Amino acid sequence: MRFVIASFNRSEMIKEKTLGMLHNYNVPEDMIDIIVENEALKEKYNSSLNGKYNIIVSKTKGLGEKRNFVRWYYRYETDETELIQLDDDIEEIKDAINPNFDLLTFCEKAFELSKKSGACFWGISDFSNIFYIKNSKPLTTTLKLICGGVSGLVIDRNKDPIYGDCDSYEDLQFTCEHFLRDGLILRFNHVYMKTKLFIKEGGMVEDMSEAGRIKDAEITGDYIYDRYSPMVRWKETIKNKHFKRILKMNSRFKC
Repeated sequence: MRFVIASFNRSEMIKEKTLGMLHNYNVPEDMIDIIVENEALKEKYNSSLNGKYNIIVSKTKGLGEKRNFVRWYYRYETDETELIQLDDDIEEIKDAINPNFDLLTFCEKAFELSKKSGACFWGISDFSNIFYIKNSKPLTTTLKLICGGVSGLVIDRNKDPIYGDCDSYEDLQFTCEHFLRDGLILRFNHVYMKTKLFIKEGGMVEDMSEAGRIKDAEITGDYIYDRYSPMVRWKETIKNKHFKRILKMNSRFKC
């Protein structure tokens, strides 16, 4: 089992957030891999992190390519079968019901249930409203988003590999593809993460620019909708007098 963190130009933030969170849960450093784009970033991260972590150069551009690299690299260059993919800015992972939650124990059980059920993709709640989380089913196998911030991947080399072609909505695309291939996904709805979306230091916003990210999300959203509807639907909202569309999963969809 490996914890894999794709990161871009956040050598200090990752130390304070995701790596700090993993340290608090006593995840051994030798179970953690950090994916960066190039040798210069590898050197920067090694310097910031005192050479404590295994840093892998992906030679990729953008989030989508990094997600694909992780799937390719661990499938063909290692013998690993269990990956926990994490964003680099996660402050906490908690269970709304269980005050004695332990991350390593949870991940081990999640992979055990995945393999028993035939699911190869699992995740946690994509929101952090405790009221709604506590009143949700603990575990679902229907079409619910496996958010990119925290996801579990079983590498089954007897099945065709799954890759995406998006930066924006890449987690939604992987969710759809796994549901179509495997017939189910596992989501542990009482477990949630605490993070801040679109921090302007490093990450996808810096890699693409905030305006570029918004434009890419609009174009990619239409592409995903055309390709995967009725698995997905548009949700229209008005916030601060501005019209906004957000692409959502259709949890009633069945294969």
